[in-house]
Amino acid sequence: MLDKSKFITALPVMPDIAAKVLSIPEDDATISFKELENLIKVDPGLTTKILKVANSAMYARQKEITTLQTAFTMLGFKTIKSLVFLISASSMLKDGADKGFYKRFWKHSILSAFTAQNIAERAGFARKADESFLAGLLHDIGETALFNADPDLYLSLSSEEEETDAFGTDHKEVGEMVLNEWDFPSILVDTAREHGSLNITSPHKTIILIVSAADLIAKYYSDELETDLDDTMFDAFLMRINLTEKDKDFYLNDFHDKLIEEPMFKECSSLFGL
Repeated sequence: MLDKSKFITALPVMPDIAAKVLSIPEDDATISFKELENLIKVDPGLTTKILKVANSAMYARQKEITTLQTAFTMLGFKTIKSLVFLISASSMLKDGADKGFYKRFWKHSILSAFTAQNIAERAGFARKADESFLAGLLHDIGETALFNADPDLYLSLSSEEEETDAFGTDHKEVGEMVLNEWDFPSILVDTAREHGSLNITSPHKTIILIVSAADLIAKYYSDELETDLDDTMFDAFLMRINLTEKDKDFYLNDFHDKLIEEPMFKECSSLFGL
């Protein structure tokens, strides 16, 4: 039997602060915000970067955001949690032997996250927008584990089928293992495992469909790889979240140009030197 644990050990340990922040419950906003502040403020670098991103996101405000409390109020609890992971990941998963891999990976992941957030809002699932962002950000995390296990081998592959032939598993199964190991919420684990499929067994079906559509859009806009849109699957994902041909046209023709000009998107991309 294949020992898949080697793919877990190929990844660095999730930073303690990020793991704790992502595990904070959101039932009591007052308690949660205080706990969040207490965790973040002990890391000056993390605090500085969060304030920088917050000021970028709220660039139209006349007054600069100088405290974590104000940043929390302006951006919201779930957005802050996503930022903590992004900032932690930017130092945790450094460019390795192949800088091109990590550049492509984070560019795709960040684009998927922002696209998933927008799709959730456009499709009438605004309450799921922040969760869609984080699920989009992490959906391909298994790729980094496969890459770290054998960079040369992984870079020679071009499909999930080839991943399975080479490693005995694919990035979706490994992503599920990684996020379980990090004790992340089931919604993130399930999205890593089931994105790109119409046969979804998870109760978090809507977000998985949203991320699946966002993943295809992000691939469509990739300038490193020549990627043709899987039109049949894209239409199926959009139909299941009640988006129309008009919405499809928007995402394939207008969305990307608008997104890359948004300060928040630019600031998050800059964390990874994109």
